[in-house]
Amino acid sequence: MSSPLLIEMQQRLSAGLHRRSENRSYWDGKQPLAFLAPEARAALGSRFGTLSVNFARVSITALTERVRLNGFDGVPVWDDLLALDYDQLADTLHREALLQGEAFALVWADEQGNPTITIESGETVTVKRDDVTRKIVAGIKQVTVNTTPATDGHTDVWLFTAETVEHWRSNTPNGGGEFQLLDTVPNTLGVVPIVSFTNADLLPSTWRGTPYLEYSGESEIEPLKCLIDGLAKTIADLAVAQEFTARPRRWATGIEAVEEVILDADGNPVLDDDGNPSTRSVNPIPEGSRAMLSANDQARFGQLDGANLAGFRTSVDIWVQAIMTVSAVPPHMAGCHHGQSVDQ
Repeated sequence: MSSPLLIEMQQRLSAGLHRRSENRSYWDGKQPLAFLAPEARAALGSRFGTLSVNFARVSITALTERVRLNGFDGVPVWDDLLALDYDQLADTLHREALLQGEAFALVWADEQGNPTITIESGETVTVKRDDVTRKIVAGIKQVTVNTTPATDGHTDVWLFTAETVEHWRSNTPNGGGEFQLLDTVPNTLGVVPIVSFTNADLLPSTWRGTPYLEYSGESEIEPLKCLIDGLAKTIADLAVAQEFTARPRRWATGIEAVEEVILDADGNPVLDDDGNPSTRSVNPIPEGSRAMLSANDQARFGQLDGANLAGFRTSVDIWVQAIMTVSAVPPHMAGCHHGQSVDQ
């Protein structure tokens, strides 16, 4: 039977699932298109469902490059951390915290008693804090193991407190079944061995009225999402314009359309209700023809100019400047080179 604390911690873990999944989609540049007109969706069809200039990843990467772990003062642990590759793992920790609002370092020991550090995402680890002291009083790590078939998988959960570490397992891959306690070991550290790295600008107790108990930081891309969506919409409109209006269109008068028999997949004529072959009118001059010829001396040919797409450049610049303003991404990382002189 699952313990009340285990159930509470799993609820905390699943509470932010939608927000974390959305942040991850922006990081991957696969968020759904927003602000796109129905006409544009119809014109594009299924040729692309996502389109993004991935400023979410650029902004997180730019911030991470400015944060570099160089050592610790007052505690002689730097050599141990280097042996555990923590100086290399720190970049991943910072990116995860900046993207999801919170990331974790799980400190424990291996079978030989040597210290270990693993970087954990908010997708698999969460903590519970004391309402008054804000200290971490419990933590959980949940791992789902999928096998073939998927129903043979299971979910492992480690529940950490200052006194013990409990290992629980459910025989369903997504943890929906009943959990059984497999093992309990004493926590000789005396504290929950999970360190939270929270990305927060304001005091948690006043952040949008949310109590600190439920606060898990804020993603750096949260204020950028609407701007990234606007930029993606502009680029999607540009793609539609390129497809349908940017190419010059040729026109001709004094030429009759050609009737063509409609064939099915097997190459047989499609018959109408009267049993006669169905036909359709087609352009007598194929689209790929470089020269247009006609024996009719009344034929006239011409061309309509394609749409001017310069306005899209202006729109893209506005969106990019707004993104740079909010994210503090430097111009050279945003691809803004056209405003610089050759001498520079």
